[in-house]
Amino acid sequence: MANVTLVDVARLAGVSVSTASRALSASPRISLPTAERVRQAAADLGYQPNLQARALSEQRTGNIGLLIANPVGSSVQSDEFFLAVLDGASRAIEKSGLTLVVSTSDGKYGGPGTLPAMVSRQRVDAVIAGGIPMEDAFVRALAHCGLPVVFIGRYLSGEYLNTVTPDNPESGRIAVKYLLDLGHRSIAVLSGALEINTFQDRFRGAESAIRESPVGAQMLPLFFDAFDEPGGYEMVRRLLTREGRLPTAILGLTDWLALGAMRALLEAGLDVPRDVSVMGLSDIAPAAVSAPPLSTVRVPATSLGGLAARLVLDLRAGEVEGPVRIIVPPHLVVRASCATPGRS
Repeated sequence: MANVTLVDVARLAGVSVSTASRALSASPRISLPTAERVRQAAADLGYQPNLQARALSEQRTGNIGLLIANPVGSSVQSDEFFLAVLDGASRAIEKSGLTLVVSTSDGKYGGPGTLPAMVSRQRVDAVIAGGIPMEDAFVRALAHCGLPVVFIGRYLSGEYLNTVTPDNPESGRIAVKYLLDLGHRSIAVLSGALEINTFQDRFRGAESAIRESPVGAQMLPLFFDAFDEPGGYEMVRRLLTREGRLPTAILGLTDWLALGAMRALLEAGLDVPRDVSVMGLSDIAPAAVSAPPLSTVRVPATSLGGLAARLVLDLRAGEVEGPVRIIVPPHLVVRASCATPGRS
């Protein structure tokens, strides 16, 4: 087999690229069964290691990359969720004596050589990656770049990735169950495209709560390409032009969608929560200071960043063998934007 790479060996052995590399280097941190499986895969494929490339790969930069795809507002500084992720990651990286290098990307993959420079030019020792949307091809290319990589909130079904992910199905379920418990039986759900893991999983959780409810509730799904505050505003503005009764509650599968929905309702002269309850999901900082303050389901972004940083440091040091999947539980945050339907 011509041009066999370490990626091919790792794929055949069912391990990450970094694990395959350590196994072929006789690292004592790799279990004997795994090392044997990797060596057998290399033999079956006729893999010959590039000793010069290995020597270069063992040189350390002392940098850990944080790569954010498509931050809300086009910059990390304007993305409340990833600002919290950055806070958690930077604290863990600084304690290790290393440097966190932050970069952004459009999350698209145009072929070899199109990954961000900090990855393609090996300016970092490991990468934490998050953000939506992020193309599957981009995720695969990043996962096989030869560096330890941990994804926040992004995964590919059936593939070997290191991930730190909020329990998004449970988040959607908690939000809808709270609205059902308040007495709502007609709930509009504002979502981005279901091709995106985050929305797919949160929507699935919301659907399960409706399906499991004994009270015959209905869900009105609304989808929009933009999942920021203007996107939520536009979806609800369109909803208000429809004939028929409004749903008694609106759930935004991000807080930004919910805040946009609330703005559209208030501009239309409706009271939140007396006329329509509004629920969010994430608990970004603006949710606590909106008018009224937004009830939501907290996704602990700071914890996600810290956990991802500690995992990528362990992978870099060979302390753990990937792939590793960590799921972080959410919890309900009750504020003032939701009430019993028709409450005066």
